Parts: sequence; structure tokens; C-alpha cells
Amino acid sequence: MLFHLIYASRATRTVDDAQLQQMLHRARRNNDRLGVSGALIVQGDYFVQLLEGEPATICQLYQEILADPMHD
Repeated sequence: MLFHLIYASRATRTVDDAQLQQMLHRARRNNDRLGVSGALIVQGDYFVQLLEGEPATICQLYQEILADPMHD
């Protein structure tokens, strides 16, 4: 079963292009390993992300995202 989750957040600190590229590289590597796909939209300090994959995997990943102090 494919599960979808969409969330929006705001960066708690400024993220420059190099940091964003590092974040995307890390996320792509981890998402490939987990069997997760999706999309990320960035506008200034705001992020909107779509995640899709197995329900348990997406729920665990979202819990990790919620605990990340980089955004709220």
C-alpha cells in the first residue's frame, strides 16, 4: 500500500544553497534506501514536502522530521 504525507514547515535558521544541496543529497540517499519517494518545494524559509512509501516507513520518517530542530 502506498501512503502519502504532505507537510509544510519553516526553517528555524537561514539555509544557504550549499546547505540545501547537502540536505537534498542526504535525503535522496536515505529515501532510496528506505523506498521513499516524493517532492520538495522550497520558497525562502518555507518548505513543503510530499513523501510517499509504505505507511510504517513514512510515519517513522515523519517522526524524525518532527524532531529535527532545523525547522518547525
